Amino acid sequence: MLRGIYASATGMVVQARRLDVLANNLANAATVGYKRDVTIAATFQDLLQERLDDRVAPAPGTTRTVGPVPAGTAVATATRLADGPLKATGRPLDVALQGDGFFTILTPEGIRYTRAGNFDQDGQGRLVTAAGHPVLVSGRPVAGRSIVIRENGEVWVDGQPAGTLDIVTTAQVGPLRKVGDNLWAPGGPGAPLVGGASTAAGQTPARPWRLLVGFLEMSNVEPIREMVELIHATRTFEANQKALQAQDQALGRAVNDLVGR
Repeated sequence: MLRGIYASATGMVVQARRLDVLANNLANAATVGYKRDVTIAATFQDLLQERLDDRVAPAPGTTRTVGPVPAGTAVATATRLADGPLKATGRPLDVALQGDGFFTILTPEGIRYTRAGNFDQDGQGRLVTAAGHPVLVSGRPVAGRSIVIRENGEVWVDGQPAGTLDIVTTAQVGPLRKVGDNLWAPGGPGAPLVGGASTAAGQTPARPWRLLVGFLEMSNVEPIREMVELIHATRTFEANQKALQAQDQALGRAVNDLVGR
């Protein structure tokens, strides 16, 4: 009986987490360069099978952990890096990445990465993001009266070459984690990246991305799909809630019968 309550309770936790993720995706459906998050749930049986299939034997005198509880569901969040749709703007400082790549920017917290290419020039003439963070070109910010970005990544300032946009791949920087404001930071236990961006057509393995000038990569969130999943998550939460209530009532009746005797 208690095991069933735990299973229903963990099911509610999973759906509550899923609702939070879906709501955040919908809120960012129009955010330039946003990558949708998904929840990944694993049952105890899945975790057990994963351990049984693990061919690496445990160290002598140790045991292999199967899962935190003997019933219920575990949940984690992951990010899908699939390319978002392109929007033509015609602005010379709007650039879009297709494939595996991130722009490198400088923030007060240090180096960060982003897929949002809606760049502009600030009051000092620097190439900056929409939030005002300098975009790094060959390892440094650039500034001038006129800045031109070419599709090979070259940046020209006042008619002179200033370097190339610092575009990195996930293979170069390793695990990434979302840190808010459409930014990513390297390292840490951040959400895994799944369904990675496809290598852009015609690109070599050394440059698995394509840069387009005058375009923006929009969010890869599909609002209709997210709404359908939102409804499904709500119904599943309610089903788990009713199952928990039914088991609680049955347990209460059992206790009352036992006391009555």
